[in-house]
Amino acid sequence: MPRGRRSPSDRTRRCYESALRSNPNLSGKVTVSFTIAGDGHVQSASASSTVPDPSVGPCVAQQFYSLSFPPPEGGGTVKVTYPIAFAAG
Repeated sequence: MPRGRRSPSDRTRRCYESALRSNPNLSGKVTVSFTIAGDGHVQSASASSTVPDPSVGPCVAQQFYSLSFPPPEGGGTVKVTYPIAFAAG
């Protein structure tokens, strides 16, 4: 689990809620691929998305740069794929 103050879902939900203002029925999945560096910071992040609003995927990926994780055991980097489903409530 990341060491940031907010969980990934808290941070990424803001991206989705912003897009909901334009389309209240917006739903879909964003899959973030990110790399955790040897010191625990996120070194790269990208997203693929089925959410019809093109701003959601990049916004979600950007949020991962503010997270930090425990350093990987044995050094090196760790690649992670993290799916996030969004649905209008």
